[in-house]
Amino acid sequence: MDLIMQSTIADLDMNSNELDSILIRLECGHLFTVETLDGICELQNFYSSTPNGRWTALSPPPAGSAAVPPACPTCRWSITARRYGRVYKRANLDMLERTVATQMGKALNELGRRVTGLQVEDLRNAVCNMHLPEESKPLAPQEKKRIQRLREDNFKKELPLDTQCLRRLNMHGMPRNENHEWGRCLKELLDVYEAVSAVAGIRSAHMTAYSAAISMLYDQELGRISTRPRPPPHPEGIAIATAKRLTGTNPPNADKRFRVEAIWLSMELRYILGSIILARLETLKRRTLDVDDQRLILWSDFAELVFDSCTDDAKLAARITMESGAAVQSLEATVKISRAILELTKAKCSIAEARGRFVGEREYWLSEAERLKTRAELDGRKAQQDFLHKPGSRGQSQVANEKLMIPLTSLLEKWDELITSLSRSTFYSAPPSREELAAIIRVFGDSKLCLNLNLLHKTHHLILAHRGHWFTCPNGHIFSIGECGGAMQTSRCNECGEAIGGGGHTLLGTNRHNTVMESIAAEQGQAASPWQWGRGV
Repeated sequence: MDLIMQSTIADLDMNSNELDSILIRLECGHLFTVETLDGICELQNFYSSTPNGRWTALSPPPAGSAAVPPACPTCRWSITARRYGRVYKRANLDMLERTVATQMGKALNELGRRVTGLQVEDLRNAVCNMHLPEESKPLAPQEKKRIQRLREDNFKKELPLDTQCLRRLNMHGMPRNENHEWGRCLKELLDVYEAVSAVAGIRSAHMTAYSAAISMLYDQELGRISTRPRPPPHPEGIAIATAKRLTGTNPPNADKRFRVEAIWLSMELRYILGSIILARLETLKRRTLDVDDQRLILWSDFAELVFDSCTDDAKLAARITMESGAAVQSLEATVKISRAILELTKAKCSIAEARGRFVGEREYWLSEAERLKTRAELDGRKAQQDFLHKPGSRGQSQVANEKLMIPLTSLLEKWDELITSLSRSTFYSAPPSREELAAIIRVFGDSKLCLNLNLLHKTHHLILAHRGHWFTCPNGHIFSIGECGGAMQTSRCNECGEAIGGGGHTLLGTNRHNTVMESIAAEQGQAASPWQWGRGV
């Protein structure tokens, strides 16, 4: 008995070709009419039909239309009759895709925690203290081509910059011993990056099946076209278009959300790595004293490659979000591109400073920073308008603010900071390492001088007998106050021009004690400040 139609076999016309009279016996043994099973399997979502109900062509199913395999209404056994192969295969792929999405989400959450747990300052100090090779040779042209091929291949595969380009310094011309030290110092960071890249490379079951179907149909169609008496001049384009039409479904997009997030996480790791490379570059500059030293050139090129790859991958992620129709993620992609361009510009300015070119290029970079800031503002407004004009986006202005306008405003403030720095005669580049800060304190607080109190009172200069002398301006740049450490006059920061100092032994409210410098001074044995304004540091 057909429980859905409330009919028995005796009620059917066995000589009829109508769907309500044709029976299908399922694997579980229960019988149903084709009309009943077509309804259970929602076949109308997978095929287009004529007004009289005749199926005519494949139809792209709506997303999530077959979340679970269709089941027998009597015993809940899976329906696997050949007529419904497209339905249950799609359902099985949906379940596999949900599993992949869950695994990718968990993996990215765990990797995000590992990124947060990185001790960046320790990594930076370790790299800055690496052995300085006696000399380096220019990068061979074939290595440049190899790096470019890796970048192009990964871009086509929608993957972040290849891990080899970051792990193997010898690809960039550095000597073998420097390569070994680099891998040892940054093993934790590079291992996390490799894991993030692996997550970005995961493809869902839908994508694997779709790619296989496209490939098979393309080969078949190309072969059919080539046998024509007069084949068209460019049959490949016709073959791929026909293959996509014959699949009867749109390209799957579910896993692309996590691919984009993995690319973004890899960019955050490269920003960290880039800051470490710039710190290494600054150390080399101080040690070599020659702006044309080949070692400086190699590390400068390496730094630029890392930041430039972030710009490429930010644009790649934006393209993926646009193609997949992820409207909210597209807002975030706009911010990521602006951030990547900002970081690349700052890095290029730091490289120009290290290579001794900054004075001659300052006006160019100032103009370029102002132009790029204006472009970031325009891109942000356009992205906001495009989002709010999309169907179904009415009332989504709060989402646009949270995902786009608020983080973009913060980036624009950083552009302003860069423009202010470029408008002055000096450019603040990579921060000094802890070892370099300790060396500075040792110079100013030489123990022999500090013990000579008569000399201290006579010079009234930067001979620091106790703690409480180190401060930062509103932008974090370090300055010191001599004698008792109390502020008695105001001045301007050499780096950014902000007001520093104070009066009457009272520090300006925008200035702060530099706890890092004070902790280093304590480690070197300097006593606590005896003055009220210097206590507690």
